[in-house]
Amino acid sequence: MIRTVTTCWSEARNQLLKQPLFQKWQPDDAFHQCHHEAAELLAAASGWKVEELWRHLSDPIEEEVWLQIQSFLERRLQGEPLAYILGHAYFAGRKFVVDERCLIPRPDTESLLEISLAFLQESGRHTGCLLDLGTGSGALAVSVALEYPAWQVWAVDISPEALEVARQNQMLHQAAVRFIRADGLRLLAKINKRNGKKPHIILSNPPYIAESDPYRRVDEEVVRFEPHLALFAGKDGLDFYRELARLGPGILADEEAVGLFLEVGMGQAKQVQQLFSTKPWHSFATQLHCDLRGVHRVVAVIRHHRS
Repeated sequence: MIRTVTTCWSEARNQLLKQPLFQKWQPDDAFHQCHHEAAELLAAASGWKVEELWRHLSDPIEEEVWLQIQSFLERRLQGEPLAYILGHAYFAGRKFVVDERCLIPRPDTESLLEISLAFLQESGRHTGCLLDLGTGSGALAVSVALEYPAWQVWAVDISPEALEVARQNQMLHQAAVRFIRADGLRLLAKINKRNGKKPHIILSNPPYIAESDPYRRVDEEVVRFEPHLALFAGKDGLDFYRELARLGPGILADEEAVGLFLEVGMGQAKQVQQLFSTKPWHSFATQLHCDLRGVHRVVAVIRHHRS
């Protein structure tokens, strides 16, 4: 049997539709998602770009390409995230290397980037220092460095494996980012006690899943395949934010236009906002920002002027 691009695309899509994850979706949504994923896998196996497949619908597919597609499908049907199979994900319009050593950057986190960049623009500050706490793939740090090359960008992660991926993305995009292997909160505690250089902006997409209820906030495939160190944060998922709030504003430069920009899980925004409404943070204002789905996704803790 001679398989063409069309038949391979159709077979791959139909196999994906059998995956339990998509059987929970609305039929039309599941069909379109599986059609898209089948195209991505076909492109990865054949060497064509997804947008090129339409020009090759009647072209034959060699047996080794079909075997590669089948290998990809087997992994996907076991629940492995598509981005890990492809080896990349897109974030804010740029392509980033990803694998099981780091979390997959997602559109929700693009809200964190957009809100922090808007603050930088509004502040009128042309230079400064920004720290990305728990950088993972480096998508946030690299994106900021490319948009604001005059800024110093520090990217911190406790995982040496994640930092290896982040460095790949730094080299891929030729971004000026300094990487630091450290426990981010301990590093900030040291920064808090010294009089030296401190960041003006801290970004973080930290662990925020409650250990007592791991499947409530994220898909099962995330919990099964993505690094737990970057996912879980105590019984209620708020451990990171509590520790950060306790450190106080001494973790930031004693200047105007400084702040924290924190991604939070669904239903956590007001609790996190409350943590930064205590006395040490009295000169800061807190703001809640929604993602594209209308979910409160970012808590901004900002000071425009020194009191």
